[in-house]
Amino acid sequence: MFFFLSVFILLSVRLFYLQSGEDPALAVMASGQHVTELKETEERAGIYDRNGMEITGGETYLCYYTEEEKIRKQGTGMLERYGCEEISSSRDGYCVWSGDDNDSQKISITAKYGCTAVTCRKRYSDNQKAVHLIGYTGISEEDGEETGICGLEKMFDERLRKGAEKKYLYRDAAGKYLGGNILSDREIREQFRITVDLGIQEEAEKILDETGNPGGIIVCSIDSGEILAYASYPAYNPNDVASSLDSSFSELTDRLSGASYPPGSVFKLVVAAAAMEAGIAQEDTIFDCSGSIQVGGTVVRCSTGGKTGHGEITLREALENSCNCAFIELGIKTGGERILDMAEKMGLGRDVCPQISEVTGNLPSDAAECGIANLSIGQGTLLVTPLQITAMMRGIAGGGVFSQLRVLTGDTQKDLEKYGVMPEGVLRETTGENRRILSKSTASSLLSMMGGVTDQGTAAGIQKYTDAAAGGKTGSAQSSMSGRNVVHGWFSGFYPQNDPEYVITVFMEDSGGSSVCIPAAGKMIDWLSRNVAAGEERIN
Repeated sequence: MFFFLSVFILLSVRLFYLQSGEDPALAVMASGQHVTELKETEERAGIYDRNGMEITGGETYLCYYTEEEKIRKQGTGMLERYGCEEISSSRDGYCVWSGDDNDSQKISITAKYGCTAVTCRKRYSDNQKAVHLIGYTGISEEDGEETGICGLEKMFDERLRKGAEKKYLYRDAAGKYLGGNILSDREIREQFRITVDLGIQEEAEKILDETGNPGGIIVCSIDSGEILAYASYPAYNPNDVASSLDSSFSELTDRLSGASYPPGSVFKLVVAAAAMEAGIAQEDTIFDCSGSIQVGGTVVRCSTGGKTGHGEITLREALENSCNCAFIELGIKTGGERILDMAEKMGLGRDVCPQISEVTGNLPSDAAECGIANLSIGQGTLLVTPLQITAMMRGIAGGGVFSQLRVLTGDTQKDLEKYGVMPEGVLRETTGENRRILSKSTASSLLSMMGGVTDQGTAAGIQKYTDAAAGGKTGSAQSSMSGRNVVHGWFSGFYPQNDPEYVITVFMEDSGGSSVCIPAAGKMIDWLSRNVAAGEERIN
């Protein structure tokens, strides 16, 4: 009899909720019934990828609810034998145990002891994907609620809280716990969709794991600016953040937007763009590389030209071979003001994705701050993030038009506006502001020269890992970490070589140079070529 009465109440409450939009728990209490909210099962809105695949909450576990007095007498040993542990006690006369095993036989046996098993979702898996982008949650000291600590969990905390699913237990008029049905305030789980493609994300993380070098990979759509993969390595376990607090591997550091580095020779694209836009140089402009160049009292060597240098070399060849001498000469002719102005237009030294919490790096106020020689080859006080370099590359590959990157789908942005929980500044420049920063001819020349980099230049080794034609620029940046002199590695490029659709940026911290980036970039491009047909969008 109780079962049929419970079903009737549940259907009545659901109808009331759908018609009125009010909290179903209030509806139950208004009907003379009593409920207790199951705080242990409350789930924030799920974070999903662009195709509706779960990024958070994909794994489940069981919570067992029962009368505290009854379970103490009969069932504690049984639950312990099943590997369960008590997570809450002395709340309204009932206690809560959790267990990972979703076994129907165990559910049936525990029911004999008055236990009601409720399927719950783990917010994170121990092998959580996109962890630096997603972030993690903790319990707020102010209200005792689950709250975002960093990443998207923090930036969109209010919306994710509003989308939480709440479950309730029935109690009779005397307050006694009634087993059986559980009342939920939602028929389906709310989705908070982001632009990441879980398939591309998993491949990027796999490549980084195989490489074993701290760093990261970003893949983005050139057409939309949507980030399809955002993988920083090493990752941390959001279920055990404490273990990473004092780790020497700095797992909590987001190496894509949470730290900045000198760009090295990747910055030569900025110098070339500034010079070409000013009419100072074109692809066939000739320079002379003798193996070194003196600027003031400083001698800078060409790291790719050997002792005698490249000799006479065109701008195209200089970019393909990353000739320091040619680019320092070009930088002097172009002038620091033009170069820094172009860098700012390309997104360096500022936010390029307001939906991600990012550091801005350092764009010198004038060339004297780091010296024209250093500036011309991406060294000195100049600091950028891989996210900024991705935005820069997208602007070039997109025909010279710049707009900010984004990580929220259009539907999610509309949803945030509907609920009135859009964090300030999140939509800044993401709703259609496209600024031309380069002429089409300059952008086309840069793309053609970067095709030469991967065909016969410093990134030609990429051909060992893929047959797909791509373009890009390498960089080896001298820096220091913890008092040590180090060299970081860069590759940022595009695929396909003709009619580009994707930007791929690979950064490797303290790797000794760009050679470590080449295999990773090649593998990522090869995966895209095999899993996403040219002209066919995997992205919905």
